[in-house]
Amino acid sequence: MTHVSKSQGTELTGTDAVIAAETAYLWPTESAADEHRQSNKHGLALGGGGIRSATMSLGIIQTLANAGILSKIDYLSTVSGGGYIGSCLTSILASHGAQGVGTAKNNSPFNDLGIELLQKTEVPTEDAPSDRKIPFTVRDQMHHLRSWGNYLARQKSLLSFDRERFLGTAMFGTLYTFVVCGLIYILAVALLHFALSTFAGGGGRGKSYIQKVDGVLTAFGYDSADAVSTHLISCNVEVIGSELCKQITNLWNNLKSVYALGVKMVSDRFAVWTFIIMGAVVAFILQVLGYQYVRTKGGGALKVDDHCRADTTRQETRNKRAMMWYHIISILMCVLGVFCANICSDHTTSSSNTHLIQHLFLSVAYAVGAYVVSLVINMYYLIRRPAPNVSSNSNIRSFHAAAHGAALYGLILTLLIPAILTIALSISFRTFVLLVVVGIGAAGRFIIQPSQGGKVRDFMRRNSVPLTNAIVFLVLFLLVGSTTDLLRNVYASDKSMYIIMAMPLVLMFLSTIDINRVGPFQFYMDRLTDAYLSTNGRVPCKNGTDTLRSASDRSALKLKDLRQVDPKNRRPYHIINAALNLPGTNELLRKDTKSAHFIFSPLYCGSKQTGYVETGEYYNGEVTLARAMTISGAATSSMMGYYSFAAQRFLAVLFNARLGQWMKNPRRQRTQQDGDNTRRQSFRSRHGIFIPGFFLRYYFREIFGWATERASRVYLSDGGHTGDNLGLLQLLIRRCEVIFVVDADYDPSYTFASFNTATRLAYTEERIEIDIDLKPLVPDMETGISQSSVVVGKITYPALAGHNASQGTLIYMKSSLSDADASYADGTVSPLPSTLWSYKRKNDAFPHDSTGDQFYDPEQFEAYRRLGNHIGKQAVALYRHS
Repeated sequence: MTHVSKSQGTELTGTDAVIAAETAYLWPTESAADEHRQSNKHGLALGGGGIRSATMSLGIIQTLANAGILSKIDYLSTVSGGGYIGSCLTSILASHGAQGVGTAKNNSPFNDLGIELLQKTEVPTEDAPSDRKIPFTVRDQMHHLRSWGNYLARQKSLLSFDRERFLGTAMFGTLYTFVVCGLIYILAVALLHFALSTFAGGGGRGKSYIQKVDGVLTAFGYDSADAVSTHLISCNVEVIGSELCKQITNLWNNLKSVYALGVKMVSDRFAVWTFIIMGAVVAFILQVLGYQYVRTKGGGALKVDDHCRADTTRQETRNKRAMMWYHIISILMCVLGVFCANICSDHTTSSSNTHLIQHLFLSVAYAVGAYVVSLVINMYYLIRRPAPNVSSNSNIRSFHAAAHGAALYGLILTLLIPAILTIALSISFRTFVLLVVVGIGAAGRFIIQPSQGGKVRDFMRRNSVPLTNAIVFLVLFLLVGSTTDLLRNVYASDKSMYIIMAMPLVLMFLSTIDINRVGPFQFYMDRLTDAYLSTNGRVPCKNGTDTLRSASDRSALKLKDLRQVDPKNRRPYHIINAALNLPGTNELLRKDTKSAHFIFSPLYCGSKQTGYVETGEYYNGEVTLARAMTISGAATSSMMGYYSFAAQRFLAVLFNARLGQWMKNPRRQRTQQDGDNTRRQSFRSRHGIFIPGFFLRYYFREIFGWATERASRVYLSDGGHTGDNLGLLQLLIRRCEVIFVVDADYDPSYTFASFNTATRLAYTEERIEIDIDLKPLVPDMETGISQSSVVVGKITYPALAGHNASQGTLIYMKSSLSDADASYADGTVSPLPSTLWSYKRKNDAFPHDSTGDQFYDPEQFEAYRRLGNHIGKQAVALYRHS
């Protein structure tokens, strides 16, 4: 069913036409073999759950391949974490299918693959030929996946490249959002003040109005004239007579005095500006040199005399070296500058301690200069158009984000050092030790309990909605008081008009930055790409050791390139599920779920609500598999379908917890490509000038939930936000006769929420009924062992146009620990492996570790992979029996 939107002039494709095109693609002939397979379609659904789901699904895929069932899978439907390993599989099949990689036991990329790829060297010599074979084997592939279990931050130290890159990325987006929201808020309040003051008669009446506002705030306990004072610590020493209270009061007064010295130091403009400029120059030089050093593609050519390391790739080594020198040189310059300033200044005006602490604030000026430069460079890379080299873009973007994180570390540290030194000099040693012990004990008791969850996490989970509302109210209330005090000072200044006029200009500039690139999405995509869309292999070095090299880099693989010419290599057909957020829709069915299904596939992209367009036309075919996989796993977003609410949207935008993406609406794809953007594109091509878009409106849409299926852009997030966190519905729509479903969702109580929601949507939307008994999956209360991890159900498909009523088989796999029972008397399934039983005794949360835990060590990774093997064997036995 194809129709043309008259208002937009865009040719859209309906669901029936999409399925017909997929059928013609998968079964291009009318042979008996194709007709038999078409009437017996098999589907595999890999559900969400982050790396927990990806790792368990890996074990299941290995088992299905060994049993010869993976080669029978026609459709692969993935959501979130299931899409990690699903994308890994399909990317390898698409990139190396012509070299013999497939889904059979003897050529599966996770089971028995032994292909050697050619890697060219930079300088061919007699000792180094023009090409060198890099083995791409199962050993290398599994070693790569296992070593990337901690994919978000492989290096655990505080000053590691990964941690600094994550901090820099998150902080830049948060700072940008705070500045934008702050400017909008100040402008709105300024206009309100101006309007009320004007209507009050101006002049003295306007001042009277401001005084009345201050009076109302004072009645609530806020004193704008003395916002920071010793009254914040209400401690009556004469009444209490406590030594600790005396020391806390003395400490507070000393901290005020120390930071007053910092304010006094700022008045020495020559010294302050000298250090700001020095920090800016040093940071700029270091980032330029670092850019030149890390811009080499990570999987690029290899020289024979390169320094070889067995634990890291060449690009990782370059990144570490660049940041190491960034740290060393920056710290040395800061310390040297403060030392010289301390030597050359006058010591007679203050005590030695005060003099030392006062000059420590010069390091703050140095850190401010370095931070501003890193911020500007980061902004530049957000505004500029990306270069064609995807891997190089990732390396450069990662380095600048890490430099920004390092600069932020320096700024925080330089602000804390005077406070720490003041605390050490203001209180007694016994009190200091007591505070340290109490702080460490509290942190260990209430925070550092990832496996059990911790009391703080349990309390937050039980009271998330009221706590969120309270935080939002508190923030807004404090902002009102602070803005009132700020505006009173602005009105009293002669330059108030210039300040107010400058704010819209700054706001207009900031609004030109693409909102999709401000959030942590790019960082998240880079991490997933390195973990699942690349493979490191080992090659021998000249000194006789082995080094890691990129044997397969699939980061630039486009979604349209998953389409294969050879009919034998077209399966499994990968469908990546995302959520189309619709909080502002008028469709009654969607007002409850606030979302709909949006798919990415080799042939088509879109949804029922927006229509479908060919993948080769969507964004001119430039959508990559990495982007689709990351959108499908965007669990933390401002709009989260069924799970979103007003306060959550506001806080997610404010603190930049936005992994979702604004993508072009397939309904208006051709209009955006050939209509209103044509003039802008042609102007760019004629004059070579970059004209940015106005992205500020999307902030308002996210905060207020103004996202519909009719807008020019739609907001996509985690596929689980639709309620179907299994990817089951897309296989049911395609009426598969046999469906394998992997449910690795976080469900320690075994309520089967994801499965129940998926089956409800299947009935309410498609009239498809599923009859299944889930009781064998529930574990025993005492032993924690369930009767089975796999159950078989019956699917009843209704009679539709072109389809008769039919039945199918659903094989549902749940993450649980189970022993073999009478159903597997043939011995094909072994009892619960001892490794899983031992790991369960050490980790009570297994196999339902929190989804927030995305940092798997090799032991945890192997436990979930072995669990997938064990569950897969049960599924194979039941499949053959049924």
